[in-house]
Amino acid sequence: MPLLDVNAIALLHTLLTTNSLSRLSTLCASLQAPIEHILSIVAAHPFVFARLRAIDTPGDDRIAVVLDLTNCTFYARPPNGCTKDNACPYLHLCPSVVLPNRRCQRPHDCPLSHSLDTEHNRRVIIERGLENLPQKTLIMLILASADPSKTFAVCHHKPKPCREPNCDDLHLCYFYMCSPHLCKYGDCKAGHSLATQRNIDYLERRGLAHVEPLDIVALFRIVDENKKHSHIYRYPLEQQHPAQPMMIMTLMMDEHGQHQQQPMIMF
Repeated sequence: MPLLDVNAIALLHTLLTTNSLSRLSTLCASLQAPIEHILSIVAAHPFVFARLRAIDTPGDDRIAVVLDLTNCTFYARPPNGCTKDNACPYLHLCPSVVLPNRRCQRPHDCPLSHSLDTEHNRRVIIERGLENLPQKTLIMLILASADPSKTFAVCHHKPKPCREPNCDDLHLCYFYMCSPHLCKYGDCKAGHSLATQRNIDYLERRGLAHVEPLDIVALFRIVDENKKHSHIYRYPLEQQHPAQPMMIMTLMMDEHGQHQQQPMIMF
């Protein structure tokens, strides 16, 4: 990914202060810039930002951060931690540094890194094209990538429904999110609908309640791809197919995903 210019950095920093999502009108006021300027930044950096079409106030679309700087989930895992060494595309940091409400159990002699200035972490940041980010913005991005309230993640309790009452993720079948044709369960318990009460509450909390359903699913898919593949994107939001009535119908069906027609759009 090419280095971000000063305008993209300013927009990224502003969005990271608002849980990675904001209305266009709010961004224009914060950055004292016209809508056309904000949209030009978003269009120029499809690997960093996504535009989500509003259905409540046409024209006042939402802008979301899809850039992700994820910490390696194996780095702190006993007994050997991450075994990929330099091949690992993720940061190697003590979980206490990035996870909310976590404290390091060995603050004075922790065997895990608490610094971005290690050879491995510097390499990851440079490969991502983020070496020119101000340190404060870089830290905000890392923290947001690990915080469910600031990133966009689908619960991975597949194919069974999640039973955790405090789970902060969207509850949608992971396979269905990747592509409607990937789910092979006729009565999928994970759900194919955004219209369950749990998802309605989640979308309301995240400021996504009045966004086109197709754009919501595409947003979560892009961020998921980014988390899995580090800096490799396969589904820029603006390259998605335009919304089709059949797909919207499928998204809004009951939580068991029972439908008579197979959606024809591949995400």
